[in-house]
Amino acid sequence: MRPADGARGMEVLFVTSTLPYPPNSGSTIRTYNLIRRLAGDHRLHLVAYGSLPQDSAKVHHLGRSCASVTVVPLRETKRTPRFYLELLLNLLSPSPFVVSRFTRPAMARAIREIVGARRLDVIHCDFLTLSLNLPEHDHPPVIATAHNVESVIWKRYLAHERNPLKAAYIYVQYRKLLRFERKILGRFDGIACVSEDEEEQLRRICPSARFFVVPNGVDVEHFTPVPDVEAPHHLVFTGSMDWRPNQDAVRFFLDRIYPRIKKAEPRASLSIIGRDPPASLKTEALAHEDVRVVGTVPDMRPHLASAAVYIVPLRIGGGTRLKILEAMAMARPVVSTRVGCEGLSVVPDRDLLVADSPDEFARAVLRLLGDRALAGSMGQAGHRAVREAYDWGPIAVKLAEAWREAASGRRR
Repeated sequence: MRPADGARGMEVLFVTSTLPYPPNSGSTIRTYNLIRRLAGDHRLHLVAYGSLPQDSAKVHHLGRSCASVTVVPLRETKRTPRFYLELLLNLLSPSPFVVSRFTRPAMARAIREIVGARRLDVIHCDFLTLSLNLPEHDHPPVIATAHNVESVIWKRYLAHERNPLKAAYIYVQYRKLLRFERKILGRFDGIACVSEDEEEQLRRICPSARFFVVPNGVDVEHFTPVPDVEAPHHLVFTGSMDWRPNQDAVRFFLDRIYPRIKKAEPRASLSIIGRDPPASLKTEALAHEDVRVVGTVPDMRPHLASAAVYIVPLRIGGGTRLKILEAMAMARPVVSTRVGCEGLSVVPDRDLLVADSPDEFARAVLRLLGDRALAGSMGQAGHRAVREAYDWGPIAVKLAEAWREAASGRRR
């Protein structure tokens, strides 16, 4: 990326929740690709939660791009007794759990030290959930990324939760998140949204905030079509399996869609690929014929290339799905719910098939399995759509322009 019109590079403090390497989840893929492209023309000082010395290799890799990398210790407690105690104690806090979990004195201190030591042009807060760590006064302009509209995600959790106790907890978190977003969005000099749909949702929450659309993208030189490796009748789902919306999507597909497909097409098979699948999900998958839960893989491309149909049966979520962009970049035919493909500049029935009910989703998958000419043309249409609109290079330019606008706006 080159600065527009010969503009000088900027000095940027980039605050994120976890060291974005390797890029193996939606958020780390976005963060890593933007950092890699922006660091060539701007000095980035990365601050992230992590654990040393375990993360030394990550720091070394990111240090090739960033002017400095600061690791703030944060002990991972997920799926431990301490984690569930923290969930319970959060009922006494005014902050949502996803905010209080990432608000730490050590992070606030690290940010203050860098702000005090360097002539920064802008602070980039990569997640709204980190925002309470930022100094309240005497700081440069701040741009925040809204990867999702968190309150919308929790509202969707609530719509699909049947356990009354869990539903009550989710409702409390949803209300806290909505209050938090209304309060915090207007404090920033700009909010980078991942789609126009997300901008519209956030603008309804806080009309006074300033928004920029900086979409999610895909490395179009890395994810390219691979001919003649498709596995007949094979379905593929990819995603971080420690994220509840992906778990819900897989369970929804296994329980209500896959049996319909298998009945009509006994040769159908399914691979579920992504980090940290819970044991309960593996057990559920074993109850179905020809289903594999693969877990973490070093390279997603061979698995995507094997897909006769790539499925996105999401019912919960926000932002835009990088998984769809990767599959389309490799010219795989996609069937998605409306939630799964929301916010993307794609055309249903040309670039992908869209279906929400179990019966509609099964019919769409079977249609592509049975009509390989249609599957091929749809894969090629999706591939063209992604190359035209979702290359990380131009997207990084949009973020740098947002930084400049925020900085110049503050000076005025």
